[in-house]
Amino acid sequence: MHIRPSTDWTQYATASFIENFTMPATFLVLGYLEFLPQMLKTPSPCLQEAFLAISTSNLANISRMRQLQRVSQVHYGEALQLLGSELNHPSTATADETLTAIVLLQKHEIISGMKTPLASPHDAAAAEIVRQRWATQPCSNINDGLHRTVNAHSIIRALYEPFDDGNSNIQNDYVPNTSSLGSSLWPLLSKASMSRLKLQAAVSQISISKCHPGTNFDEALQSAVDTHSQLTSWSSSVPSGWTFDTFTLLQDHGSDEAWFALKQIHAFKNIQLAALWMIYWCGCIHLVQSLIEGYYIFCTGYACQPDYNGPVMSERSLRDSLSTFVDKICSSAPYLLGDIDNNGEVKIGAESKGLGAFFLLRGLGTANSVDSLSLYQRHLILDYLDRIGSAFGIKSASHARTRWLASHPAEAELLETL
Repeated sequence: MHIRPSTDWTQYATASFIENFTMPATFLVLGYLEFLPQMLKTPSPCLQEAFLAISTSNLANISRMRQLQRVSQVHYGEALQLLGSELNHPSTATADETLTAIVLLQKHEIISGMKTPLASPHDAAAAEIVRQRWATQPCSNINDGLHRTVNAHSIIRALYEPFDDGNSNIQNDYVPNTSSLGSSLWPLLSKASMSRLKLQAAVSQISISKCHPGTNFDEALQSAVDTHSQLTSWSSSVPSGWTFDTFTLLQDHGSDEAWFALKQIHAFKNIQLAALWMIYWCGCIHLVQSLIEGYYIFCTGYACQPDYNGPVMSERSLRDSLSTFVDKICSSAPYLLGDIDNNGEVKIGAESKGLGAFFLLRGLGTANSVDSLSLYQRHLILDYLDRIGSAFGIKSASHARTRWLASHPAEAELLETL
């Protein structure tokens, strides 16, 4: 006699997602998707389908259960169909339920591996809904949480968005609560994005036209240099409550120190604070990468001009700073993956929240975009991506690792020797 398992996988998946990917608000932190449990009580078929899609996808990735993957795909298709109807109806087009569904679908595409953490087809829709709601929706915890989530995502996306004619004038008008976590950082990140895009536009114009650098390039370069100075100074001006503790790992001095890619670990007061620093280091990396592009134009156009009095850059110092920011991202991984607590104490074996891995993924993706990493830094990043994909069910991490190895066969062969 065969007895069917009594486990309700969908029920388990939904409970697991709430536990792993949301953070309730406290007097210290604003929370993350803290409004989701309350929103799920609303009778919105689109929101329910979006939530079932993301929760079953995450559990399917962890359990490797193909039937759950099919269930997730069905829910995702239903959610998209319902979303189209809600966006076309005036009474639901800008409703809390519709915007929450879009936020979940954005994250579903990362967890399921359909999109990278750097792109989503729903970004523009979410931003437009927030713009329309800005002056019309009454103040509420749900409204504030939704707007904070979407606007923060827009600022983060702008950090790495490549230049094209369509986004050269992008501006984010999000003004955070001055008492909130990271309130001083968000405007600075927006400024960094604009400076980066303007410098990329100037570099692109020179590369295409083969012309000599002119006023546009000079102004763009100076703006990027000034913004870089302000951004890197931010870390020394944060309140003590936003800082983190650093612990140096013991090294075996009898071994080749190059093996020790991770020499320090950072412990934070909470996951949201760790995510804030992760975004900060990503912003620094993307701006420095654009400055390095500008450096080559600078060398070509001005290196031999004795009367040049513009900004002076050093490629070595820029590349060294990239390596430092990558190290900081990697040093934050043990905390975000739940290997240590906020006091730096080891807690390997304890259950870890997927939210930390979700936040770490963006940092690792940015770190992996740096082309001047040591072999050991690369090895560490790829190992973390593999773990996030397999242990935390975030498939975009596994895909990112696979894509990098496939596109860098020579380095992949060297990594196998470590």
